[in-house]
Amino acid sequence: MKAGLKLSLGYLLNKAARFTKCEFIIDGEDDEVRENNKFLSLLDGSCRYLFNSVQIQLEASQAAPLRLPQHLPLEEDVQKLRTYTYV
Repeated sequence: MKAGLKLSLGYLLNKAARFTKCEFIIDGEDDEVRENNKFLSLLDGSCRYLFNSVQIQLEASQAAPLRLPQHLPLEEDVQKLRTYTYV
């Protein structure tokens, strides 16, 4: 599965669970609200475990083009900035 799709699926799952919790509260279904709270607690606790590798993979792929030499600032611009900040 692609990293962005997996991360989006995690956000969608969280949003859907919170939406259904609101619907259960409006309908007055207290037992369902308690069960949904348990699910949300479980989801919040395991979210970092499930989606951490995907988040790291996305951040690395986004930062990779920035490391290319053609995207680096010119040496003389860096020197100008350095002398400006030290004076």
